[in-house]
Amino acid sequence: TLTIREAAFQSGFQNINHFNRLFAKRYGCAPTKYQQEQ
Repeated sequence: TLTIREAAFQSGFQNINHFNRLFAKRYGCAPTKYQQEQ
C-alpha cells in the first residue's frame, strides 16, 4: 500500500500541499480521511 505522499509523487505532483488541495476539491474531503473510509 502506498502512502498518500508516495501516491502523489508517483502521480507527478511535486508539492504534497497542492495535491491535498486538489484532492479535497475533487473528492470533498482530505486524502487522509478518504483513505480511512476505504
